[in-house]
Amino acid sequence: MSVDLSQLPAPNVVLPLDFEAEFARLKAQVVADMADDYPEMADVLELESEPATKILQRWAYENVAMQARINDSAKAVMLAYAVGEDLDVAAANNGVQRLVGETDGQLRRRAQMAFEGLTVAGSHGSYIFHGLGADADVLDAMPITTTPGTVRVYVLSRVGDGTASPELLEKVLAALSPDDVRPQNDTVEVASAEVLHFTVKALLRLYPGPASASALERAGAVLAAYLASCRRLGYDVAESGIKGALHVQGVQKVALETPVADVVVEPHQVAYCTSVDIQPAEGSYV
Repeated sequence: MSVDLSQLPAPNVVLPLDFEAEFARLKAQVVADMADDYPEMADVLELESEPATKILQRWAYENVAMQARINDSAKAVMLAYAVGEDLDVAAANNGVQRLVGETDGQLRRRAQMAFEGLTVAGSHGSYIFHGLGADADVLDAMPITTTPGTVRVYVLSRVGDGTASPELLEKVLAALSPDDVRPQNDTVEVASAEVLHFTVKALLRLYPGPASASALERAGAVLAAYLASCRRLGYDVAESGIKGALHVQGVQKVALETPVADVVVEPHQVAYCTSVDIQPAEGSYV
């Protein structure tokens, strides 16, 4: 199974950006350098109106801006962080080219799985890699051995609720059929993912205060991100995950009406949310 790049810690080459820390470091350095000739420098630099203070602030700002550019340049060559054209180059290092309409997330996943595609032994990862490369509308693929010698690859579409169209299935089958992709004694079948529909309906009790005004909007955004992360074949949508996503700053309590339990899916299935209804509970401060 591929490593989840999003869970990796930031590499050491990417340094934190902290203007105040850099400003304090520069002040301490100047005070130490001038301690003998100008012992009152520490007091002088505490004055915001002092020209030397302004110069050090500008110096600190430029140093932080330079470090930000160094961080961005370092991340641009890393598969986990590169975006846009930088990601195109990083993926090309693994022999993977962006498909028309393919998102950064899709390309990053395929590039990470590129070495799975080197085998023709019919590995689990190989079928997924070649299935994802059939078309940008293939969001996920799941090979399952139905009988000895027969592999059925379930396809999740990026379009609509995830049901794969006959045209998309034909593209995937064509991508998986060549002898340099599959073992010669494997029979490959394709089928659309089975989609399980569900809805999210919740009442949020909000705390009084300025955060309550935007709490519903923030909760909706975090929930959307969580549901998007579950849009994979075989990924359950947990009741606790939904509640956790809705429990943002300003929310006192989440009363989840639907779903009433985890949306549990099989490897060939995907959960799809058809509607989201988030309302403030009675007595909330809005």
